Order: sequence, then structure tokens, then C-alpha cells
Amino acid sequence: MSMEINATHNRTQTDYAEQRRAQQALREEKAEEAEQRKNDLIIYMAHDLKTPLTSVIGYISLLEEEKDISGELKQKYLGIALKKSQRLEELVN
Repeated sequence: MSMEINATHNRTQTDYAEQRRAQQALREEKAEEAEQRKNDLIIYMAHDLKTPLTSVIGYISLLEEEKDISGELKQKYLGIALKKSQRLEELVN
């Protein structure tokens, strides 16, 4: 009977150890998934922020570099830069 109890006890310990390893593996997998979601979010946010910022820089640089732009075209470019700046502000807020 003592051998049966020992065998049962050993199986229980083995089962418990396997269960703990499985739980640890699941926790690690969930942590990796969470890390990947965080990285994806950062990439998407960076892209969403860069797009209007690049436009603003481009239009303002164009206005600064091109001295012979008509007043009408300057207003158009300033309007675009302003809209992109406002969009950037929306994204940040």
C-alpha cells in the first residue's frame, strides 16, 4: 500500500510540475503577444504622426525656398500646412 501511495504521490508531483510549466509557457506567450501589440501600436502611431508632419515640413520648406511663388499659391500652401498641422494636433490630443 505504501508503494501505491508513493506512486500516486510521484504522479501528482509530476502532474503538478507539468501543469506549472504549461501555465508558465502560457504566461510567456501572452506576454509576447502583448509586447507585439504594443510594438504594432507604436509603429501605427508613428506613421500617423509622421504623415501630416512631413506634409507640413514640405509645404513650409517650399514656401521658404521658392521666392517667386504667387500670393495665391502661398495662401494655398499655407492652408494645406495649417490643415495638416490641425490634423497632427488631433492625433496628439
